This record gives sequence, structure tokens and C-alpha cells, in this order.
Amino acid sequence: MTLCLNHPTLGYYTTRTVFGKEGDFVTSPEISQVFGELLAIWYVTQWLAQGSPKRVRVVELGPGRGTLLADILRTFRALPQPSRPPISSIHLVEQSDQLKRVQKARLVETGFGETPVEWHADVAAVPQSEDEFTILIAHEFFDALPIHIFENTQKGWREVLSPLTLNVDTTLGAPPRSASSPSSPAPSAARAAPPASTPGGAGSLTAQRFARLPIGSRIEVSPSSWEVARDTARLVGGPAGGAGLVVDYGDAKAFGRSWRGFRKHQVVDPLTEPGHTDLTANVDFSYLAESMSEFASTHGPLPQSRFLTSLGLQPRLAGLLRGASTDERRKEIESAAKRLVYHGGMGSQYKVMAVTPKGAKDVFPFDLVE
Repeated sequence: MTLCLNHPTLGYYTTRTVFGKEGDFVTSPEISQVFGELLAIWYVTQWLAQGSPKRVRVVELGPGRGTLLADILRTFRALPQPSRPPISSIHLVEQSDQLKRVQKARLVETGFGETPVEWHADVAAVPQSEDEFTILIAHEFFDALPIHIFENTQKGWREVLSPLTLNVDTTLGAPPRSASSPSSPAPSAARAAPPASTPGGAGSLTAQRFARLPIGSRIEVSPSSWEVARDTARLVGGPAGGAGLVVDYGDAKAFGRSWRGFRKHQVVDPLTEPGHTDLTANVDFSYLAESMSEFASTHGPLPQSRFLTSLGLQPRLAGLLRGASTDERRKEIESAAKRLVYHGGMGSQYKVMAVTPKGAKDVFPFDLVE
């Protein structure tokens, strides 16, 4: 997955336009500015709750075209001075040189062209800060991190593989062909049970969840996600405080058959056309929360619809509708906002998890009773 998505010259994210109508998928920030504005309001509430530190840095994992970052920064700038986080630096976890240029241009357009910006190959390279409050954004980032698929068999957990059969008659020039689908276990695929081999150890909460699964169950496990989540928790739980949001599709549970490919807004076989296909899997938020627990507190996840409506989606939408110049524009704004909270789509499929320094309680809107 990592090679197919991030190879410098052949990777999916590094060689093409992947976002928007002209790409393969559309994200919430691309649909409506309201999404970024409401996330910004949540960050402000946490910054204020932690004493309004005088220096604030923004750390975003996988900023894409910089749309979400720009909406958040623009919202900060529009707030009155006492409620405006003073942005002292920006750190972006990005590997694509093409997207780095797009992100830089977006920062200039937003009025933050002079703010110190650093790009990092991975979140582990983002330095710990002694005096900057950390605003951390991870929107549709963890779903693209590599997974392993395991099946519980009569002989214990075994990794599900998809072997390739090579044509040894090279004179025919035939390409390698798949000998099995991604859901078919290879006969020789004997691997250690995931509770013993995944981060957290055999006594972890993750191991306990997996131990209860019946024979025939499958799970998708992402050790890379575990490491990235721990690194993000270190940043948020640092000495200067912080607040993070992880927004992705998934739930507080493990998935077994969610790995898929996206191409031209359609779900496709993830093993076809490597480098031309977005590869993704649902996020296990319980797994992320366990990995973060040493350094930070987590809250949620909440469905995206509940998170956005609790933070004032309807009043903000009403304001945008009043300011729309035409009936057609009003319909576009209303349709986009409804798409963000539609219970049969983004509103329920996407979840939001908050990350705060250890011990934080009553974090709105995660503290609201159902």
C-alpha cells in the first residue's frame, strides 16, 4: 500500500490529481467550507480551555490541496483578537513535491505566506515543542496507512495473502497474474497471531478484543497506524498542551473486509492498476485510542453529523444562505451542507475522535449525553 500510494515517481498520491470531481474521490473540505470552519471553532474552544497559550502551531497530516488548512486558518483570522489563536508556525506531513507547492500557494492566498512552514516526511519528524500549543489535524489520513489481514483458523490466526503466479515462459511476455482474490488466504500463509505480533502485546485491549472472535473471523490490523497515532499523541500531550482531531471513515471496532480501491469515484479491486488506484481501509478508532493512551486522552468517536451539528452547523448554514447572491448558489450551499451530515453517507460513515492532554475531561461535544 505504501509503495503504490507514495512512490516518488509511480505512486498514486505523488503523480496525479486525486481530489475533487476531476480526481477519484471528494473529501468533506472540498464539499463545503462549513466543515473547516466548524473544526476551527472546536480548536478555539480547546485553546481557550487550556489557558490561551501565546504561541500556537498547526500540524496537519496529509494536507492534500490545503483546502481544510486554509478554511481553518481563515476562520481563525476572522475571529476577534481574544479568541484568535496566534499561529506561530505550521508543520505539514507531506511526501508529494507537487502537493507541497499547492499547499504553499494556498497558504499565501490565505494570508499565511510569511508564517514559518516546515514539511516533514512523517509525523515522527515533527519536533516536540516546549512553548507552542499544538493544533493537530488528521483528516482522511489513517485510512491510507498499510494494513495486514488475518483470519482466525482452526490452527490459530493466519495472515491472508494474495500470491502472484509468475509465467516462467518469458518469451510469451505475459504479465504476472493474480492466483487469488484479496479475500482468499494463501495455503502457505502461516503467520503469528495478531494479538501477539501487533503493537500492544498479548495482554493489550486489542488482543482481548481479537481473542473473543470466532473461527472464520477476519481482522485488518495496521501497525503503521499504531506508531503514527502514538507520535501524534506525543505532540498533543506535550508540555505546551494541544488539541487534535482524527476524522475518518470507520468506527470503534475492528474491520475484516473493508480494504478496497477507489478509481474515478467507483469502488474497484484494490489489486488492479497499482499506482492508479486509491487504496484504503476503515479505521479502527479503538485501536488508535489504545495506542495514544500513554501520552494523551481520547474522546469519542462521534458520527460526523453529530459533531458538526453540535458545533453549530445549522446557524452557520443559515448565515451562508442569507449571504448567497442567487437561488442557484443557495441550493449549492444547502446541498453541500446536507451531504456532510447525511445519515446514510458521510454523516454516519465518518467519525470524529478528539485528542487532548492526559486527564482532560468534559470535552465538548464528546461529553454530551446521548
